[in-house]
Amino acid sequence: MNQRIFKLLLGGPLFGPLLGMSLVLACWAQTADAKTAKVGRLSFEVKSPWFCSLEGSELVCVKTDPENPKDSNRDQLIVVTARNKTAQDSIKSFHRHLKTPKSFTAPDGVKYTGLVKYVRERKISGKIWVDSEQYQSEVPGYVTRYFASIIGQTVVIATFSAKKDLFEDFNAETVKLVEAFKVSP
Repeated sequence: MNQRIFKLLLGGPLFGPLLGMSLVLACWAQTADAKTAKVGRLSFEVKSPWFCSLEGSELVCVKTDPENPKDSNRDQLIVVTARNKTAQDSIKSFHRHLKTPKSFTAPDGVKYTGLVKYVRERKISGKIWVDSEQYQSEVPGYVTRYFASIIGQTVVIATFSAKKDLFEDFNAETVKLVEAFKVSP
């Protein structure tokens, strides 16, 4: 997964599924001030300057320049996926996975081990979510906040990554976005 995140942040193409997720469909519906992002049975509103597109099995959202929408800022990145629940999926398994520090080798050959700041369960919009904040778990110098839940028979996983110096402001948006997630039957 780390190589995929590197490619995302560096603007390259994506290959293979994030966290082993199955292929899902995404589409956009334009509203007056926001866009409805959809991936599988999951939908949520995203306001400008965010732009989301399907890349592999994930909906990848980046900030864009309103004057030149093809230019994106990869200092902040949102990746969301939704798939059918399997027998191995549980809040407990998500918690166990996220509490284990991730190690990876960056493209320049430097080895990193992420720092898990916390892993906790919290209720958001009446649903139990595993919420974790980690430093350098995906990319050197980036903080990533993970959210994972099971809503009905749908697993929803969202990652919010930003450069460390931008994360505090970015982090304020994360729970609001997760609160807006809607899963259709």
